[in-house]
Amino acid sequence: MKKDQLKLRIPNPHMGDIDGSLLKKILKQANVSKEQWEETD
Repeated sequence: MKKDQLKLRIPNPHMGDIDGSLLKKILKQANVSKEQWEETD
């Protein structure tokens, strides 16, 4: 995952899409709101 200068590598042995609930947990731990993640410059 990449957002501006922030890069986050998420291991995914199944090579598929990340489940929405997992993404939500990751963003919460990174203190990034859904709105911040989805906003475009």
